[in-house]
Amino acid sequence: ESNKHVGEQKVERKVVAINLKGYIFSSEQCYALAEVLKVSTTIETLKIAPPKKMSSYPAWWEMTEDSACSIIQAMGKNTSILNLELEKMRFGEGGADLLAAMLRTNKSCLELGLNDCSLKRREAEELSLALRCNTTLKRLSVARNDLESQAGEALVSFLEENYTLESLNLFKTGITTDVVGK
Repeated sequence: ESNKHVGEQKVERKVVAINLKGYIFSSEQCYALAEVLKVSTTIETLKIAPPKKMSSYPAWWEMTEDSACSIIQAMGKNTSILNLELEKMRFGEGGADLLAAMLRTNKSCLELGLNDCSLKRREAEELSLALRCNTTLKRLSVARNDLESQAGEALVSFLEENYTLESLNLFKTGITTDVVGK
């Protein structure tokens, strides 16, 4: 965010979207991005994902659980985010707690993508609890997370109390219609 004065007229420039899909991150870069996100009040879209051609996580995809958590924690203070996509981020239980806290208090996020984030039962349960009281999220994608049936049940259980979600992407999660239909 910066302001520039042109003659007598004030011109404002605001960053509203950060698309980092296809970029390689070091932990230091994650921490630097988190610091920017903490002070920015205009970011509406944040997308982070490694290059598509990565079949596994080589050494140069250095986003650690701690650095991923720093980004999630910074987003917890953002009240303008509309679309948050965190693909292939391994944020673990600590990150799930931070993300759940954000979902409980955030009144602007409409889309959340957590594709291929290695979500486990504990993370799914934490997100489900937060989604029960979230009244703004319209689209959630947890595609390509190998969720066992118990994790799937925990994750979709919020649908009993949340009527604002319009789209739930469960592609390649192992969750069957039996789980969703309960």
